[in-house]
Amino acid sequence: MGYFADQLMLQDIDGYRMLIAAPFRYVLDNGDVVNVAAGFETDLASVPRLFWTLLPACGPHNRAAVVHDWLYARRRIETVDGKIRKPRRKECDWIFLEALKDCGVGWVKRNAMWLAVRSPAGAWVWRHGEGAAPADRRPMSERRWRRRHRESVDPVA
Repeated sequence: MGYFADQLMLQDIDGYRMLIAAPFRYVLDNGDVVNVAAGFETDLASVPRLFWTLLPACGPHNRAAVVHDWLYARRRIETVDGKIRKPRRKECDWIFLEALKDCGVGWVKRNAMWLAVRSPAGAWVWRHGEGAAPADRRPMSERRWRRRHRESVDPVA
């Protein structure tokens, strides 16, 4: 099991998005560290309003949600020897599940949240870098396009 090395300090931006006010670390069981930088924007758990009665957007899972948002947006984990590695989506989601457990979230709720991030919607967020605020999304130059865009030829011209 991992552990949270720091307190999560949030600053409300607009009632929906939060700003990480101080650096925040989650240490994995192998010693690797997820370092969430101060100034990172998060929406905590990206739960549609329709489901807020079952899975509220904020609550005891806030720390795990911030770690998961950071992993989806920045895709970086610091190893024990100080290097940076890029995790795959599956690893990010497993880290989220472990972090939920470390937050004390019950089995049913944490597995429901894990299934939500493993869903096709989670895959879409991973592919398009939409898991973070616009300022924190991956630059367009790093995105891979599935289809090549061809210039349309005007037959009249």
